[in-house]
Amino acid sequence: MKSIPLNANAKLNIFLDITGKREDGYHDIFTEMQEIDLGDVVTIESTESQTGISIDCNNSAIPNDERNVAYRAAELFMRELGVDLGVRITIIKKIPVMAGLGGSSTDGAAVLKGLNLICGGVFTERELLKLGGRLGADVPFCIVGGRAECRGIGDVITKLPDLKSLFYAIVKPDFGCDTRNAYSLYSPGIKRILPNLFQQLHNDERINRICDKLISAGAKFASMSGSGSAVFGIFDDLKSAESALESFEMPFKIIAQNVKK
Repeated sequence: MKSIPLNANAKLNIFLDITGKREDGYHDIFTEMQEIDLGDVVTIESTESQTGISIDCNNSAIPNDERNVAYRAAELFMRELGVDLGVRITIIKKIPVMAGLGGSSTDGAAVLKGLNLICGGVFTERELLKLGGRLGADVPFCIVGGRAECRGIGDVITKLPDLKSLFYAIVKPDFGCDTRNAYSLYSPGIKRILPNLFQQLHNDERINRICDKLISAGAKFASMSGSGSAVFGIFDDLKSAESALESFEMPFKIIAQNVKK
């Protein structure tokens, strides 16, 4: 049996726009993403003596079947390679769900990368990115990480220079946002006014108030990430970020830093 543990880091969308809907039903996006040091731990084990995919997770709300991107990533990898391995995926979940932080996508990316390592690097990074794009818009970026501009369905990636060390005060309110529902709010011709078009489409005063509160606490920038509902504020120093979070009574709040590549 071969086993490999991987950190599966979250992402933040510094800005996010939808540039159109494609004939295949997917949406084209334009976004800047930043990897942060908040992450799940995904361990992939494979054996040739048995077949099938199993998922164990410390969060009982996470599905262990085809609804899980990590499961679909293992299926897709084996189908493309033409093998039928036994794959056991263990996920220690630290990224909140339905937050817009890429929690499911980064787990899927970790499975693709882990299986590729276990199988001796059979796919190039470019080939992995194409596979990732078939799983979700955030998966290709989660394969590359760092800081990047992403277009298309998230699979056209332009690496950007690393920023100096920054502190991200992240707050997730006591509700989540469903990505599919968020995309359903989009209509062609809508112009982005806020940094994140999804925040504009939701038009949820609870989210807007969190942004305003972070700015009032000294954040140089604040926005919702992805399709929500997590909000982040950017600070230059840890003390200011910690002070800002003290005023929030939320089920999830944390300070993270940008990951440099």
